Amino acid sequence: VATNASINISNIDNDSVAGYIYSAKSMDHDFDFIPSHLSSFKKPLGILDFTGELELSKAVIGMPFFQMFRMSVLEKPVYEVARHLIGLGHKNIAYISPIHEMTWSKTRLRALGTVYTAAGYADGVEGFTKNSSPVQAATQKSLELHEADSYPVQDSEEWWEKMPFAYREQMYFPIKRTAWITLKSAIIFENCIPLMEKALQQKDITAWICANDLVASMALSYLWSKNVRIPQDLSVVGFDDTLDAMGERITSYNFNFQAVTEAMINFVLRPYSFKRVWRKKITDIEGNLVIRSTTGKPAR
Repeated sequence: VATNASINISNIDNDSVAGYIYSAKSMDHDFDFIPSHLSSFKKPLGILDFTGELELSKAVIGMPFFQMFRMSVLEKPVYEVARHLIGLGHKNIAYISPIHEMTWSKTRLRALGTVYTAAGYADGVEGFTKNSSPVQAATQKSLELHEADSYPVQDSEEWWEKMPFAYREQMYFPIKRTAWITLKSAIIFENCIPLMEKALQQKDITAWICANDLVASMALSYLWSKNVRIPQDLSVVGFDDTLDAMGERITSYNFNFQAVTEAMINFVLRPYSFKRVWRKKITDIEGNLVIRSTTGKPAR
C-alpha cells in the first residue's frame, strides 16, 4: 500500500506481490509519477481517491489491470444530509467548517446551497467557515515543542537515558504522534469557537451541518455548555461516522470504508472480476446517512 508521502518504490516488486493499492489523498507532484512507475511492474493497480476530484492522465488510464475506487465524498453525501433535514422541516441551516481550505469543504457548502435553493429556500444555508490548515499548524507547533524539549519525555531524564535505544525509539514516536493529534484537535477547536458563536446568534438557524465528526463532537460540547438542547433546540450532523459519532449518537454520513477496502483487495487478487467496469476504469462506492439522536424536527 502506497500513500502520497515520499516513499521508495524502487524495491517493492517481487514474486510475492499480487498487486498495488495507491492511496491518493491529494493532487501533488507524485500523483502521476507513482502510478506510472507501478504500472511498469505489470500487476493490478488500484487507486483510492479520497477527494473525488482526481483527474488521471491518459498514461495512467491506459494501464492494463488498472482501476480507480472513488468514495462519495462530494455532492451525493451532502444531498442526502440536506434532504434529511428538509424532510424534518429545517428551512435554515448552518455549515460549520474550520478547515475550509479543503476542496471538499467548499464543495459541500456549495452543494448544500444548491439543494436548498431547489427546495425553495434560496437563503436557507449560511456558511461559517475559516480557511485554516490545522494539520500544518499542529506540525509547526510540534516542531517547536521538539526544539524546546517540551515533550512529556525528555532525553535528559535518567531513567530515559538508561533505556535501550531501540525501545526508546518505539516509545518516543507514539508520544510525539499523540502530542501532534492533541495539538491538531486543540487548534481545530480554537478555530471553531468564533464560528459557533456567530452561528448560535442566528436564531432562525435550526440545524448545524459540521465539516466532519470531530467538529460535530466539538459542536455538541459547545452547545451543551450553552444549555442548548440537542435536537430539541438545534440539530447537529457530521461526516465520516467515526467511533466518536457512534458513541455520542451523532447523525453522520458513513462513506462505507469497509466496502471500499474489500473492493480494492478483490480487484488486486481477482482483477478479472472487474472486467465489466474495465472500460470505465472507475468504481464508485456508495455510502449512507446514519440517523441517530442529534437530529429531529425543529421546535420553531
